Amino acid sequence: MRLLFLSMIGWLILPVTLLAVTEQQLKAAYLYNITKYVTWPEKSFLSQQTPINLCIVGKDPFKESLKPIKKRSIFGRKFQINYYQNAAQLNGCHIAYIASQNPPVVSKELKLLKGRHILTVSDIYNFAQKGGMVELRKEHNKIKLHVNLDALQNADLFISSKLLELSHIINRHER
Repeated sequence: MRLLFLSMIGWLILPVTLLAVTEQQLKAAYLYNITKYVTWPEKSFLSQQTPINLCIVGKDPFKESLKPIKKRSIFGRKFQINYYQNAAQLNGCHIAYIASQNPPVVSKELKLLKGRHILTVSDIYNFAQKGGMVELRKEHNKIKLHVNLDALQNADLFISSKLLELSHIINRHER
């Protein structure tokens, strides 16, 4: 009887343990899932086999959290992850995750990427207001997307209305 009771407790605790994820794992999952709702111009990819290049700019905040993404694909494209010290070095990237840095550096990085077909994402506070495309903002222990439609349009990137419904939209009047 005692064994049965202990096994029942184990099954009750197991789901809680499986749901415990770190903030960085959650943000990595957001990066993957956001990609499903973004459309790049055809010229952004050399061929149908060209991978989606996720570029981490600055110090890598994810560590091991991006490993599961490397094994997945979206629209038949695998993920490739590259690491760069700054945006001036970026080559062939489709997504640039700008790691937390001081504000003058972020503004400089965004200027270097402006008009390119690169989705810019960060968790830096007010990133979308500063010209970034998608901000992963922590609000009340949840991640809320802040999306800058003007920045997306300037880069010829389109984001699905399904994702926009779940996002806070930043426009010219809010900057």
